[in-house]
Amino acid sequence: MPVNALLVIALLLLPTACSDGSGSEGRAVQLSTLDRGANAHPVELEEIETEEVVEWIRAIGSIHADQQVALSAEVGGRMAEIDAEVGDLVENGALLARLDDERLRIARDLARAEVEMARATLEKSRRDAQRQANLYEGQVTSEFSLEQADLKAQIDAGQLKIARARLAAAERDLADTRIISPVDGEITRRHVEVGELVEAGSPLFDIAKIDRVKVVVHVSELEVTRIQ
Repeated sequence: MPVNALLVIALLLLPTACSDGSGSEGRAVQLSTLDRGANAHPVELEEIETEEVVEWIRAIGSIHADQQVALSAEVGGRMAEIDAEVGDLVENGALLARLDDERLRIARDLARAEVEMARATLEKSRRDAQRQANLYEGQVTSEFSLEQADLKAQIDAGQLKIARARLAAAERDLADTRIISPVDGEITRRHVEVGELVEAGSPLFDIAKIDRVKVVVHVSELEVTRIQ
């Protein structure tokens, strides 16, 4: 190969070798210069963690009681007293109002008298039946008279049961003149006034249980899909 050609090849390789040897040093110098430059900004390092991202949606809604109780009158009568107003917090068993009970007290007393009369009649019928049984054993009376006496005692026993049932109903009606709250809650509405004549089944109070509530919120169709 001619000498001139070798010289050209050596000259071409020389810059390349110099570039590989000094390029990294030049870049290091530039980075070092940037670190100390006026335009450098401090950097904070944080450890990456996984967290749940909650996205909030603003919406208009209304709060409802978990349970609504519509309290009605069990018996009819004139409202004599009201002890609860709208907004009052009441407990289960609290007295809310009272109906005039004079008529029902009279009915209760009559039922008691009927029970006493039926009991006395039954006692007499049983004594008569026992007397007929003794006479029948002594062959003084007929079998028909004995059967009639036993039948009369059975009928009177049934009459006593009926009288006792009427007394229980009268006492229940009398107790129902006291309007008692069936739950713990807040009075949200009152339907009657003192002196007003109410019938059985008439609404008296609305009571809301507020220990738990329900929230009804109106959400657009676009946002419904984002709710879980």
